[in-house]
Amino acid sequence: MSSSDEALADPIPGNDAQASSPKSHERPPVFDAEAWGQAARASVLFALLGMAATVFIRLSFGTSWVLGFLKDNLLPMPSRIAFMVQMVVVGVVLGLIALLLMAIKRTRVSCRPKIMEQWAWFLSPLILLPAPVVVLQHQIWTEHHKDLLPIILFGGMLAEFFFTQAGKHVPAVVSRGVAYISGKYEPKPTPVESSSRASLGWWSRLGHFCDRHTALLVVIAAACCYGAFMSFFTVRWHHKLGTAIFDLGINNNLLYGGLSGHINESTVIFPEDPAKYLANHVKWGLYAFLPIYAAFPRPETLLIIQSIFLGLGAIPLYLFCRDRLPQWWAVAIALAYLSYYPLHSANFYEMKEPPVAAVIILFCIWAIDNQKYWFGAACFLWAMIMREDMPIPLAVAGGVFLLSGRRPVAGLIMTAVATSWFVFIRFRLMNDAGAWWFPNMYKDLWAAPERGFQGVVKTLLSNPSFTLKHIFVEKKFWYLMHLLVPLVFLPARRWYTWAAFIPGAILTLLVTDYAPPIMFSFQYVMYWAPYLFLASALVISSKLQAPEGRAGARGALIAMCLTTAGLSYNYGAFPMREKSFQSGYHRISFTFDAEDQQRYSDVSALVRSIPSDATVAATEHVGAHLSSRLKFYTLRRDSHNVTYIVARKKELSLDKTRRTIFRALDSGKYGVAGRYGEFAVLKKGADTKDNQALIDEWRLQKSDSARRRNVVRRDEPADAQQDEDEQASGQEESEGGAPEEAAEGPEDDAEAQQ
Repeated sequence: MSSSDEALADPIPGNDAQASSPKSHERPPVFDAEAWGQAARASVLFALLGMAATVFIRLSFGTSWVLGFLKDNLLPMPSRIAFMVQMVVVGVVLGLIALLLMAIKRTRVSCRPKIMEQWAWFLSPLILLPAPVVVLQHQIWTEHHKDLLPIILFGGMLAEFFFTQAGKHVPAVVSRGVAYISGKYEPKPTPVESSSRASLGWWSRLGHFCDRHTALLVVIAAACCYGAFMSFFTVRWHHKLGTAIFDLGINNNLLYGGLSGHINESTVIFPEDPAKYLANHVKWGLYAFLPIYAAFPRPETLLIIQSIFLGLGAIPLYLFCRDRLPQWWAVAIALAYLSYYPLHSANFYEMKEPPVAAVIILFCIWAIDNQKYWFGAACFLWAMIMREDMPIPLAVAGGVFLLSGRRPVAGLIMTAVATSWFVFIRFRLMNDAGAWWFPNMYKDLWAAPERGFQGVVKTLLSNPSFTLKHIFVEKKFWYLMHLLVPLVFLPARRWYTWAAFIPGAILTLLVTDYAPPIMFSFQYVMYWAPYLFLASALVISSKLQAPEGRAGARGALIAMCLTTAGLSYNYGAFPMREKSFQSGYHRISFTFDAEDQQRYSDVSALVRSIPSDATVAATEHVGAHLSSRLKFYTLRRDSHNVTYIVARKKELSLDKTRRTIFRALDSGKYGVAGRYGEFAVLKKGADTKDNQALIDEWRLQKSDSARRRNVVRRDEPADAQQDEDEQASGQEESEGGAPEEAAEGPEDDAEAQQ
């Protein structure tokens, strides 16, 4: 041995004794400390994968017992024990196999603890395999939002964690496979010079455009499909008499009046002084749809406009996200927006301005963000006059542009103009027009003795703890859960995205004496939804730039898509399940059977029987079909000396409706001019020979004596049961209609003065 070989063999002088020690012939340890940790983590993960696979298989093929097991924990004890043993045994065996492979075959690269752990983490999202089986049991979760929402949130957080880890531990062979497939099948860009592009045929130019904008075209197609789907089924819901005077009839009547130059005048809310509607709402932006409405002056036109607009909201959202994220990630966020079940509920609830205005604001934000100032200014002005409360989200958006430094000048202008307009229109123009009901929604926040919004503002500024006491209540907690769980609370994870909460907090969370603004099934969710999705995109973008990088951002995006899809399956409109989807106070029905067809035929016939220039007062649901006229009223107030009264037996329980119809028939001024199925048409001056028969049939004249009511119930059980059904229907209407009536305007002059 040369001196150099000796030096290599024994680099440390004086180590001869140690080299000849018997300990030097002992086998090295199986794992060092780091490898032990890797092996332990890999074994646990493989054990969890085995247990998850077992549960998934048992739940997927155990059709006879799964529903009872998941809903009521019903499973015979022997079967339960067998289920648990199978789950544990498979998991332990798979974990031990992984550990033995790492111990015995550790010399192989593929079985080293580090590699095995990498594969375990990469496969870890499969641990959630049982979750889809549980979530897809819609029979369990219908009307049980408080049970499912926490489960979905927890599952979404786990999904984000596991998919993030999977993204961080992609095995080399998988990376090479993905790169190979991408390189082989991804279309190669073929640049076309401007000089040669003109020589291409239109078909070739179209193909080139589609190649460059595939993702955008996918979003446009999805938006169109959404608009078509929602248009069809909201119109069908209208034909099933699911809509009402409050609020589809009101807005349809407003636009019909606009055709004759009567702008923002409502005979429904203020019968004696329609121009006073300015004290209630300012809806000037709604009249931008007059050219379309003039061609089709029907309530269905408004439902279709709203559906199309909400679908189009996916486009500016996609464009905003595309500037910050990979384009297909932006597509995923746009599709999640279209699947957002509170959005579906808002879409089905009559036709309201906040959903349409929210989409216009999305276009405005995207345009200002991309320095398309003329288009952004047009959207800004249009949104600002859609309704008196829309300047609030516009001012917040401007503040974000200003404070972030992104578009400071445009943001300053937006904030100043929107704030000034809101103060002028809310506290000057509308107050001067007359008294109105809306401040009563905030009654618990009034600063006594001052009433109205001025009192609310003073409470906010002087006593924030008192304000928070009325915000942090259980029903508002669950309202926020409905809004944020589909997004895995992404908008709450960065302090600067909390700005997305401001419009909704002001316009809904401060409400103390009115239920719909803090219910996910009303249009008020559109004070939140667009801005929550923008905030989610910003949070994912920040994750993309963080140390965890692409893996963390991808994990958050996948979790958001999964939670949105799971909740939309249970509570959204797309599954088209009967009575599982809620809008307003109603469970929506998607079918249209022979009874519905006959009822709608009757409605169409009675609408045709009444001249378009006649004055009409109607009951709540049939009234929406008659609102395309200048002089239109609701029977829940009075008959208003109209020419025609249209009523339905199932719509008598709302406010003064029953009494109004009885007085009209009993006075002899009106006679029954026609019967159309369950509907009756009364005409002023018509023959009164059938009046008493209708009074008796509809039981319009009721004694205050409880004894007589009891006699009627004993002698006519079938009719009594029908009457109970009518009362239940009336209660639903009083919940869904009467509060909204209060929101639209005071019931009588005394309340107006108050």
